[in-house]
Amino acid sequence: MSVSLSVSGEMDERMALDQFSGTEKLSHAITLLVNYQRLVKAAPTWPFNAAIIRKLTVSAIIPVIVYLIKIISGLGLRFW
Repeated sequence: MSVSLSVSGEMDERMALDQFSGTEKLSHAITLLVNYQRLVKAAPTWPFNAAIIRKLTVSAIIPVIVYLIKIISGLGLRFW
């Protein structure tokens, strides 16, 4: 953040003194820093959201249910 402030401060100084040489590089640096800051703020802090946790839970429960059905159906067949 302090880098972007120093770069934008330098850009302001050059604009105030009508020194436009090299402002393209500063403008490019400011654009890169602003885009980087936007991407960092947009990045989630936790890689899992509610949909992923729901899918993970369902994918863990379904094999257990299938196994229980297999056990119950196996017990029912033993009594016949």
